[in-house]
Amino acid sequence: MARQRSALQAIALRELTATGLWTGQRLELHALSVTAADAKLQGSGQFDPQRRGGAAKLDLSLPGVRLTAHGDLYERTGQGQLNATVSDLARTQTWLARLPGMPTAVVDARAQGQADLALTWRGGWALPTVDAQLKAPTLTWQPPGDAQALGVRQLQLALQGGLDQATLSLSGQALQGERSAQLDLHAQGGRSTPQAPLAHANWRLQLNRLAIDLRDPQLGAGRWRAQLAQPVNGEWRAAQGRQTAALTVASGELSLTSPEPARTARVLWDPVRWQPGQLSTAGRIVGLPMAWAEAVAGDAMRQAGVSGDVVFNGQWNAQLGQQLKLEASLTRTQGDLTVIRKDAATGIESRIAAGLREARLGLRNDGERVNAQLRWDSAQLGTATGDLATRLAASRGADGQTQWTLPDTAPLDGQLKLQLPRVNAWSILAPPGWRLHGSVNADVKIAGTLGAPLVTGNLGADDLAMRSVVDGLEFGRGRLRARLAGQKLLLDEFSLRGAGDQGGRLLATGEAGLVDGAPQASLAIQLQRLRASIRADRQVTVSGQVDASLNGKLTRVTGQLGVDHALILLPEDSAPTLGSDVVVRGAKDIATRRRDEPLGNSNMATAAASESPAKPANTDLQVQADVKLNLGDDFRLRGMGIDTKLKGELTLAANGPLTAMPRLTGDVRTEGGTFKAYNQNLTIQRGLIRFSGAIDNPTLDIRALRPNYASEQRVGVQVQGTALLPVVTLYSNPSLSDTEALAWLLLGRAAPDTGAEAAMLQSAAMAVLGGKSGTSLASRFGLDELSFGSGNGSTSDASVTLGKRLSDNLYASYERSLSGVTGTLMIYLELSRRWTVRGQAGEDSAIDLLFRLSYD
Repeated sequence: MARQRSALQAIALRELTATGLWTGQRLELHALSVTAADAKLQGSGQFDPQRRGGAAKLDLSLPGVRLTAHGDLYERTGQGQLNATVSDLARTQTWLARLPGMPTAVVDARAQGQADLALTWRGGWALPTVDAQLKAPTLTWQPPGDAQALGVRQLQLALQGGLDQATLSLSGQALQGERSAQLDLHAQGGRSTPQAPLAHANWRLQLNRLAIDLRDPQLGAGRWRAQLAQPVNGEWRAAQGRQTAALTVASGELSLTSPEPARTARVLWDPVRWQPGQLSTAGRIVGLPMAWAEAVAGDAMRQAGVSGDVVFNGQWNAQLGQQLKLEASLTRTQGDLTVIRKDAATGIESRIAAGLREARLGLRNDGERVNAQLRWDSAQLGTATGDLATRLAASRGADGQTQWTLPDTAPLDGQLKLQLPRVNAWSILAPPGWRLHGSVNADVKIAGTLGAPLVTGNLGADDLAMRSVVDGLEFGRGRLRARLAGQKLLLDEFSLRGAGDQGGRLLATGEAGLVDGAPQASLAIQLQRLRASIRADRQVTVSGQVDASLNGKLTRVTGQLGVDHALILLPEDSAPTLGSDVVVRGAKDIATRRRDEPLGNSNMATAAASESPAKPANTDLQVQADVKLNLGDDFRLRGMGIDTKLKGELTLAANGPLTAMPRLTGDVRTEGGTFKAYNQNLTIQRGLIRFSGAIDNPTLDIRALRPNYASEQRVGVQVQGTALLPVVTLYSNPSLSDTEALAWLLLGRAAPDTGAEAAMLQSAAMAVLGGKSGTSLASRFGLDELSFGSGNGSTSDASVTLGKRLSDNLYASYERSLSGVTGTLMIYLELSRRWTVRGQAGEDSAIDLLFRLSYD
């Protein structure tokens, strides 16, 4: 009782009155009035059990809805009409949401719109004739949650006739977000056995007109249209006795048309027959463009770089029942396939036509055995033939009908042959600037079962070559020999040779496969004096061994590499760069940022960044690495004022996520060489670069001195600290002030100290000896020294000195007085750190043996 009272309170029942009379043969309801929850029902009527019907007059009003009905309806006779108007569906939905027991889909949804229904009937309910008209200018339904709203616009439905013959017309537009579908349908039909009960009657249907116009931004701009070319008949035959139910659809044709550029495909089918456990269908598809697959697949095919104007024809013939017959094929009839690669930085596209001659997929059966075929033949992308056979299993369902399945135990028997005589065509898929060449062939056999396939065969490649001019990489005369054995790939041989007759060689062997569902692989790489880089400013020859393995999500890399020869030329600081107001535009006006512009400050994104946002890195992958690199005895570094040899051994180690930065440890030492600083060629006395973890921030301990054969004073430059925070100071031994040390470094002698004259000479030395962009006047003439000096501090004794280093321990200088006509040529030969031979020719000629002893 308490539950009933709560329900009545929820519907807010305020009035319920009814008056009537039972005459013994019929019930007469003179008046009925119900008022509850803003809804009101009024009416009258009667019910006659003997005639199995009655008459009524009703008037229902509730928020947003008005319904009226009046008429009579008996088994054989009757007439009347019903009118319903929905003026505000939003008010109606709000009212319904307050009623008890309403599902969440109604309570949390939102609706709005208007609709009108007009219905008249004639005849009894056993064989009525109706005329119904439904019009809905706009209807919108917003489901709960984040689902897009569903809408209907200009919906018109007309139903006329009776059970034996009726016509149906339906038109309107359905909306969901930016998608829309316009429907235009006209059909007629009815019961073909008028005297049979409805449950055992046969029915006929003729679809006279069907047209659907679809707009979907995911399929591109414009309208897609599907339309029947001619009326289609259908018939339903009810089950009677031992005769099972059956559905038959006559032959027909459906055309599919895409937006601009307009293409039309046709689907033609033979009569379709269905009955429980059996299906018979056959037909063909004519003019199916591959461009439609691009529209349906969206970004998938565009990212794969596959496009083209290929047109296919297809056919099918399927007979499913106690006996199985299946045949289907898809064959290229015209057009070509294009492989596209787009440079993300410039937007420039590279295209290559496949030169397609044949492309065919086929499927057919012979009893329980099913065969699939692949045929591919192209001028640029090679040829491929494949055959695969398996066996279906037949079983009886609960209804006694035959069911066909493909179990995991189905055997497999197939072969795939692949030949790519011109692999250079695949260069378009390589990174920018790379070129590939060679021939590839494969002969693979497939066995085992669907659940546990076994693949065996050989993979081979000859005359492999790859080249990147920008990166200075060039390898050729490559060879690949690999075998497939069950679920393993065995790499018997992979070799590449470096550029030139003495380019060295790369050899690799290994295997890969799945063990308990987890990937496992091992690879051994051997380098034999391989020219890893041949660029003019980056020449590297490497030897050594690297071993790598993969076990599930763990990768291990170990190795020992040695540099046989290396020449690294560093770019000068004066290399030209683009200005801040320069924007490079590639194909189709795709703007790209400069290489030196920070990514975060760029106000325009590259094409690749706008099309595919970066995905988060997979931190589940782990790596353990321990690779040692010995710089060898012939590693030379030149550029940016440096000319020296490097020696040492480094270790690259990692133990953690694949995305973590590896650690680099070890010492790199300089061996001899010079360093140009303050417009002087300094001799590198000590150079040590120590890595203790971070690759980009080693500690520095470098000292470079200016040779001075006329004095025991040693001056130069000292660099300490780290690469990210270096500390550069002047060095002098014996110790001097920075001003004095700078004078010795620039002039090779102490600075004059005669007041204004010293300042004048120092300014002149800085102006003459130093040049813009780090280029001195001396270096422009191929000299190491060009200086001015005065013997006793007066301008009358001023002289100019020219010097040139002939070797590491041989130096020549020429001094000329500005006020006289004599000059002096001096040659210094350094025998050791303390002993030097000096030869002098000029006004005074002599040979001296000098011994230096430095002390504090």
